[in-house]
This record gives sequence, structure tokens and C-alpha cells, in this order.
Amino acid sequence: MLAALVPDREIRWRKITQRRSGGHLTCKEFSFIDNPLKTFESLKAIAVAECERVNFRIDFLDEYVTDIGPYLVLGLMREKMAPLATGGGVHRRVVKVLEALRLREFLRMRSFGRVPMYDVWAFPLTRRRRAGSTKTDNMAYEPSRVEITADGIAANVNNWLLELTPPRELTDHGLAKIRATVGEILNNAERHGPVGGDGDWITGGFMARRIDRGGVTAHVCHLCFYNEGRTVAETINNGPRAVKAQIERYVARHRKSGLSPETLATVFALQDGISRVEQGDGQPSGGTGLMDVAEFVNEVGKLPIAGKSPKIALISGRSYIKFDTPYLNGIVSGNTERRLQWFNVDNDVLKPPAETHVIDLPYALPGTLITMRFAIDGSFDGT
Repeated sequence: MLAALVPDREIRWRKITQRRSGGHLTCKEFSFIDNPLKTFESLKAIAVAECERVNFRIDFLDEYVTDIGPYLVLGLMREKMAPLATGGGVHRRVVKVLEALRLREFLRMRSFGRVPMYDVWAFPLTRRRRAGSTKTDNMAYEPSRVEITADGIAANVNNWLLELTPPRELTDHGLAKIRATVGEILNNAERHGPVGGDGDWITGGFMARRIDRGGVTAHVCHLCFYNEGRTVAETINNGPRAVKAQIERYVARHRKSGLSPETLATVFALQDGISRVEQGDGQPSGGTGLMDVAEFVNEVGKLPIAGKSPKIALISGRSYIKFDTPYLNGIVSGNTERRLQWFNVDNDVLKPPAETHVIDLPYALPGTLITMRFAIDGSFDGT
């Protein structure tokens, strides 16, 4: 992680006696969903400071947590960083979320004291470590199996719905759908780990009641999943020959789009039915994970409130893809039941993705991160 942000980290590294003391680093618009480039610059600045400074502060300037993803990544960075930062400022509304999610310990922050959390409902940080991994002293949670985590997330989403006016709840079908979708994401994370079939993952989520300046109340939900294993492009390029041939054609067709082959391969891999696993007839199987996520988030979060439309961001290596208006989810067309999203106006595989939703990042994030935000209200029918 740190080497990805600062490739010359070993060269930059200074002895403690040769370092400048003090300095303020700021994290503002700290969100992969809303501002991925600025967020990566903030993370890089922290990684650089760890090489060159001592007694520096990190100030979080946002009024709200608008994305869990950057905080998870920063927590993983802090595990590997020397303890050279000496505090910083955090808005009280951010403090509530960090405490509820147990992110404060993960980020190595001092205690905030007693924090009221009456308007925040959390699914606390949960982590799976591969066999033989060592545990760090600052972890406030234990490794969890995929089934337990999937059940826990489904139960928490249901509890969030029960807080609405009027209260709502998931149907048995809705609960099963969440369990299956989360299970597929986490099983993929384990399969795609750097050690074959034994990858790490970390996840967490929360719902917060937000009242805007106009007095409109919304219940905003966040979920994030991250694994530090292989990227989507690395994984799919080791898939069946039939899939690799399709990807090669797609990449060749859009070679002048300005997007890297890895990012184009990632877009292709998100479509229904694209998988690295073969069936008995040599054809790919599965491959519905992210489209299931998009479908569920769009069904639950279809609020007619400006600025509260569902959003999902995927980061894998240097590839960044965002499900957002007008490309919110997969679309079924023609005689196929496959959900497809090519991120262009015509949803056409022959046309390149829009640069508003698909970009190459300046830095590579090891593995794959999926982070989402959606708002819910009492009109939800239980899916």
C-alpha cells in the first residue's frame, strides 16, 4: 500500500534525527466516491510525511463521513507506518462514525471520550486474515467467516430499515439476496488473494440520519469491502480462453480511448456472465457479483431527493469505475438475461466508456475496493 503511493519510499526515508518536525496535513472531500483523485493525493501526502517528518498532524476537515473507503485504506496504511503523527482535528459528526465503526482504534487515534451515537447505526469493522497472518495489537475485533459476516450485514441493513418512519424490513428474498451478494464478494476476495485461495478482506458499514438545511431528513447508508489481493484485471486475465479472447477484442477496439488495457478489462469483467471460473463445457460461470450489488443498491436507494442517488465506486489497481447517474446499474436488453453496463449513452459495447465514470488513477491500489452510498426511506417495499 505505502509503496504503491510512494514508489521511492526507501530513497525518501530519513532518520528521525534528520526529519523536519511538525506540519499539518489535511484530508478534505475524503471520498473515493466523490473525489478519488484528491483523496489519493491526501493519502499520498500522509505516506510521504511518514518518510520525511515527525510530530505531524492530520486534520480531517469534512463535516460528515461521505465514504468509508478512504478510512479503511488509511487504517491499513497506519498498520505499516511508524507512529510519527501526533493527533489532528476531526469534526464531531465524523467522530461519531469513527467510534461506531471502531475505526478510531484502527486509525490509531486517541480516545474521543464519550460520544453520543443516537443517529448512527453501524456494522462495525470486520476483518478476515489469511491463515498464518499475525494480529496487531490495535485490532478491536476478531477475524470472521464469510457466512457470519454476510448474515451480519443482512441483519444490519434490515435493522436500518426498521428505524424508518414507517418502519420497513427486508423480505426473506431480500435477506437471502444480500447474504448471497455479500458472500460472493467476500469469497471472491479470498480466492483472489496474493496467496492462492487465501486472501484477506475487511468490511464495514453504517447508516446515519441526516437533516439538511432545508429540514429534509434522509437516512444515508454506507458499505465498503476491500481486499489487498490481485486486481480484477489480473484475475480475469487468468480466466478461460473464451473470456480472454472477448477481453482482447474489447481492449483492441477501444485502444484509442485513453484508458489502459487493465481498466478496459475491468469494465468488461463487471458484466454479467464474465468469470474466471469455467463450467464443465469450458464456458465461464457466475460473474454476477457487482451487478447484484448495483441492482440491490438501486432498488433500496431509489429516493427522489436531489443529491441522494445511489453511488458505487470500484477501485482495482489503477482502475476506477463509478456506478452513478446515468449509469446506475446493469441493463437487460435483447434476448439475453445478462445485465450489461458499458458506461456510455447507448450502453453499447462498441463504444468506449465515458471518462466521467471510468478513469485510470495516478496510483495503484493493491487489490480491489468496492464502496457504496445510498439513502433509504419508508417507501421501500422489502425487495
